[in-house]
Amino acid sequence: PKDAWRLHALAALLKLGLFFGKEEVQGMTELNPHHETKAYLCGRLLAVLEEAQLRASNFKLNKTLVDRFYGAASTAPTTTFGALIRMATTAHLPEVGKEVNVLMEEVMASLDRSGGFPRSLTLAEQAEFGLGFYHQRAKFRAGRGKTKTEGGEQ
Repeated sequence: PKDAWRLHALAALLKLGLFFGKEEVQGMTELNPHHETKAYLCGRLLAVLEEAQLRASNFKLNKTLVDRFYGAASTAPTTTFGALIRMATTAHLPEVGKEVNVLMEEVMASLDRSGGFPRSLTLAEQAEFGLGFYHQRAKFRAGRGKTKTEGGEQ
């Protein structure tokens, strides 16, 4: 939380590099479920996998799969996501409830429609991956804050 400004600065820099001077910049300030580029979807998928891991552990992890696999997933999705999905399917997804599982299926279906996992990502695509990841992660975190303040369960 005290270093959250770094994430905001990184997301702003990624957005600036990708969309400066383009009309699409207005739509990329928050999660865009209709933005279906492979890189953006891969970033969202990594955030979904991390959320599944966090929920399965009751948010009691010092490090998540993102700490270990972000670099590989953002440069070579094809080789990285197979193992991550296999691990999540057996270890995390059965324990986390319907919301994360449905979102996982939606993102995977969108990725399938767009042609599947890319073998590698260019530098611009890596920035788009980062936006997808941080947008999805922010959406999860915003939902957690609302759930806690309304007195419901996570």
